[in-house]
Amino acid sequence: MGYDATAVRLMARRTASSHAAFFLPHLAPGHRVLDCGCGPGTITVGLADIVAPGEVRGLEIEASQVEMARAQVRDRGNLTFDIGSIYEIPADDASVDRVHIGAVLMNVQDPPRALREVRRVLKPGGAVGVREADQGGDLIAPSDPVITQGLALYTKLRKYNGHDPFLGRRLRGLLDEAGFERVAVSASYESHGTPDEIKALTDFWRGMITQSNVATQLLELGWANQFALGVMASKCSSFAQRPDAFAAYAWCEAVGWKP
Repeated sequence: MGYDATAVRLMARRTASSHAAFFLPHLAPGHRVLDCGCGPGTITVGLADIVAPGEVRGLEIEASQVEMARAQVRDRGNLTFDIGSIYEIPADDASVDRVHIGAVLMNVQDPPRALREVRRVLKPGGAVGVREADQGGDLIAPSDPVITQGLALYTKLRKYNGHDPFLGRRLRGLLDEAGFERVAVSASYESHGTPDEIKALTDFWRGMITQSNVATQLLELGWANQFALGVMASKCSSFAQRPDAFAAYAWCEAVGWKP
């Protein structure tokens, strides 16, 4: 998605209770936690509340997101944010108790490499919690051919960039391949079923279509033109006004343990 205002607004709506609930039962006070791909840090803050006085470190490759995260936690003694890659985590071997990964592996080109690096920094007996979307389970009603076309273009673009829009369903196999044990996988939906929720979602869609990195790439690749993007944005506005509008994103969650 990139890091424009549209994408940042989406990420900033995510919290530990809304997007990491599956992993919270495995956290305890005193745990040392790493949050990989933390974005603006809104999930990371919730993790720090649970494990305090344990230390929590947010790791994010985009400097602007780290600046945003640091700005909101100046007074938090157990929480820090650093710039870094999940491929080369700046941490010692076997140095953390828990690692959280949210909506990261579906946006990297080599998920197995990332998980091997996560396993390296985990202590024996430590756990990783991963939550990734799977576009194959997304629901949108009523269907609209223009919105369907827009979502298909987004899926095509993600594949072009080396990402996997359907990675969620592969989590159990990926964690097993990386050497984790007792892997347990579940699934859930992020639902948009009220007028306010639908408006927030379609505002995000319009932003993606008109002013995001996604729109820029679609135009540069010649997969869409400005007129087509404008039609899609208009359809999003129309969808938001429908009393029967509903949408839900499919997520898969996995917890694995280092031997």
